[in-house]
Amino acid sequence: MSRIQDAPDDVVIQIYQHLSVRDVLALRQTCKHAFAVSCLKTLWIFLCTAYITARGIPFPDTDRVNQLSAPELEIATRETLDRDRRLRSGSLHNEYTPKAIVHWRANPNSNISEILFVPDPSGPEGRCIVTVSRGIWCLICLWDVQALGREHEITQTEPKKVDSWSQKGAIFITIAVNSDYRSEASAAVVVNVYGEHLVYILSFFDNAANGYAPRIHVLRTWNPSMPVYGSALLRGDILAVANGRDRAAVVNFHSLEDRVVVLESTTVPDPPRTSNGCLQIQISQKYILVARAQFVEVFDFPADILRTGPVSGSSSADLVIGNGQERIVQHPVDSFSFGWLDRMSISQDTTKPDSFFVFFPQPNDDPWSTHAPTLTFYHLEANPLADESEGTPSPPASQGPPSHIFSETFLASVPLSASASPTSTSSSAFTKLVIGRHHTALWLSPQPRESDSTGLVQMDLNRQGDWPFQTRGIRTWRNFLGDDLVWASFDPRQMKAKTQTDYDGNWTEEGDSKGFILTNRILNSHGDGWIAIAYDEETGRVALGRRDGFVTFLRL
Repeated sequence: MSRIQDAPDDVVIQIYQHLSVRDVLALRQTCKHAFAVSCLKTLWIFLCTAYITARGIPFPDTDRVNQLSAPELEIATRETLDRDRRLRSGSLHNEYTPKAIVHWRANPNSNISEILFVPDPSGPEGRCIVTVSRGIWCLICLWDVQALGREHEITQTEPKKVDSWSQKGAIFITIAVNSDYRSEASAAVVVNVYGEHLVYILSFFDNAANGYAPRIHVLRTWNPSMPVYGSALLRGDILAVANGRDRAAVVNFHSLEDRVVVLESTTVPDPPRTSNGCLQIQISQKYILVARAQFVEVFDFPADILRTGPVSGSSSADLVIGNGQERIVQHPVDSFSFGWLDRMSISQDTTKPDSFFVFFPQPNDDPWSTHAPTLTFYHLEANPLADESEGTPSPPASQGPPSHIFSETFLASVPLSASASPTSTSSSAFTKLVIGRHHTALWLSPQPRESDSTGLVQMDLNRQGDWPFQTRGIRTWRNFLGDDLVWASFDPRQMKAKTQTDYDGNWTEEGDSKGFILTNRILNSHGDGWIAIAYDEETGRVALGRRDGFVTFLRL
């Protein structure tokens, strides 16, 4: 009988490929040859593909995996499988135990209004996060968090503040971090400087010759010639900003002075002259989604227009040249509405290039409603028949958009949390929410006291030291028990096979009754409300910002 220590490497690899990761780790202990083969990067690429990628578990893409050494890939694979197992074994009623929790005070003088992970050109796990403080003096700080909570490395007790940036007299409106780590632009910051709205394009890293050392410096400054409110987008070389009502501007930041594409809305808010702020902007290979409070509009992605060189003809664009700058006006090719929303999260579907997941609180403004607040998942999928009509002229703006290019598929509704009750409407029950590209989501859910769970006004005579009256929907220290951080995972392929009625009223504490949604209560803030959330889905990291300037960093 042949012994494993005498077998060729390819035979041992074939044996390993039929085993689970746990069995591979056990078999490698039998002899030195088995151990040496188990350390090969080829084997761990196979195991990662078979047990992580094929199952849709969040993990860095192929380009990032190629940057990893064999030991780094093994550690990342084992950590990912362990995290997925622990997350899926929890529930909303039992608080999950993160692998690491680190707290520090990022700003002693102001709140942390936004917090974001920064993609890093040096490796799949970004070294830095950005904190944004809005106040009398607006400030952006860059923190090195790479070694926070790592078992196989020296653990930092607090991260190192690498650099900071501010602009005299500027009020920060919004910030967008570049999702493409290969771009020299790391972020776009929209500011109001003495009434003028400007966009600063920042880089957070030095060049490759200096090892991509973290450092904040300004690359370009752009005046979009319109007031910018709400969301912005920076992906690769493409920058998009929007005003508070009916217009968005898209540019290539390398040619800011040459050409700008104006996305002009044709949908009138109901009632007219009401707020219709931009909640999020997303792009795919063919389309741009501009999500506003009352509707979502779809525009053709002007890839040929945003390249340098002459503008080719476009059926849905009007060319205007003024002050040496080409302004191309585009109208939507599709439009739909989910109601009047005040928050929404959209992510691109990794399995289909022109499809999106939409995640929002179900609108419910009835103060007498007996239904607990819920979160709703939708899938937006481009109609393949729309490609056949490519090149046909679009109707005039006065006629509105043509027949739908995107189809909307309801996936599911899930409860806010284990203690969700009818005493909180959807608009006040969610502070922040985010959905990832790999079918997972996070949200913050304020938790009221149990005694405040009925009625518009409630008296609790047993409460010591507090005023006994509680008014519904008002977050104060008297009625607030802190935010719950809730994680969810869903399988859209199985969910799309069911109808909406399959999900209504059938939810259990383990997730959806069909098992297609898993939810987990991660952490509670214990009275200190979080107002900012960042989620690095592929590495299982979460960062939370508080009003008192503290940051909480988690490794799930």
